[in-house]
Amino acid sequence: IQGAPEDKSAQEKNLLQVVCSPDLESLAKQLASDYMNENEGTQIQVTPLSEGDVYGNLPEGTVALLNKEFVTGLDGEHFSKMVVGRDAIVPIMNASHPQKEYILENGISPEKFNLIYASGDKLSWGEVLGIKDTHPVHAYAPGTSCAKNYMADFMQTESGNLNGFESMEPEKMLKMIGNDPGAIGFCSLACLLNMKINEEAGILLVPVDMDGNGQIGEFENIYKSASMLSRAIFVGRFPKALYSRIYALTAGPAAGAGEKAFLEWIFAEGQESLALAGIMELGYSERSA
Repeated sequence: IQGAPEDKSAQEKNLLQVVCSPDLESLAKQLASDYMNENEGTQIQVTPLSEGDVYGNLPEGTVALLNKEFVTGLDGEHFSKMVVGRDAIVPIMNASHPQKEYILENGISPEKFNLIYASGDKLSWGEVLGIKDTHPVHAYAPGTSCAKNYMADFMQTESGNLNGFESMEPEKMLKMIGNDPGAIGFCSLACLLNMKINEEAGILLVPVDMDGNGQIGEFENIYKSASMLSRAIFVGRFPKALYSRIYALTAGPAAGAGEKAFLEWIFAEGQESLALAGIMELGYSERSA
């Protein structure tokens, strides 16, 4: 990956270079910090890539953490690529939403989500759903560029066209949605799993009407719980635009002991760090494989 820093004295310094997609910089720094705390004497330098970086060979002593936007088109002959976690965002609403029963039965299509987030909170729920209801729509969104890119892809628009209240802190956004009957938003699935969000907490999952036929069919009926959604991702029933595998890449068989040790840690103790950063952990069988 051209643009990745090359330090020829890395071996002497016990220095590991980690390059990452821009949206994964905070995750990479968290993993690096946790790993260094557990491995005294190891130093990790984190460098985010930019949109203009091109792909070649990874320098020795380097690990890349990439999401789907950066991993597309990589030549498998030059890299060892492993899935270390999954990033997913899911639509949620207030459990006392005035049209709760209607939405749970009929869902909301990507086109209607686009209408919601393009309006700047100027629409009523009646105008969105095509029914009689004057309650105002209040849209919420994660504050990270990665999540906004997922949302834009899902709604087939540009991320700059999305309006609504943004929050970098999932807990803050969930609390605000839980206190706002007219609210709808998107949140990290890992956050929902960790916090065990449910109707008692004032939050419900919003079914997605992917085919836009105005009802939730059997294939779309995956929104009963966060754990059901998690399983749906593995079998391909969750909207692909709303999630990404998180990949770790090294220079194939040429990877050194430092890179291998870091990856072994990510598949073990590092999974907890991933979960705390809002990334879904791998299942036991995936870690073993």
